[in-house]
Amino acid sequence: YPMPFPYGEHNLGYNSELNCEHIVPQSFFDKKLSTVSTLCPSHSSTRRTPWNPMVSDVHHLRPAYDLANSGRSNYPFQVIPDEDVYKW
Repeated sequence: YPMPFPYGEHNLGYNSELNCEHIVPQSFFDKKLSTVSTLCPSHSSTRRTPWNPMVSDVHHLRPAYDLANSGRSNYPFQVIPDEDVYKW
């Protein structure tokens, strides 16, 4: 359900156990596109914030537990047999 933000706030705080995982690894993005910063369309001309649409597209971000996400790093995906896994 919708969660209202207090007036002037842009977030609801910080949870150190969660962060964002890109479902398409950033290394797959075209280097030309991933290094171009445009101006965020939601900010007025008085507050021009650099914005990278290849990294910040909410359709390609999912919440992830920080410990698992950090451990995965930028390694390529592969199938690992259960008996070889020591951390989930």
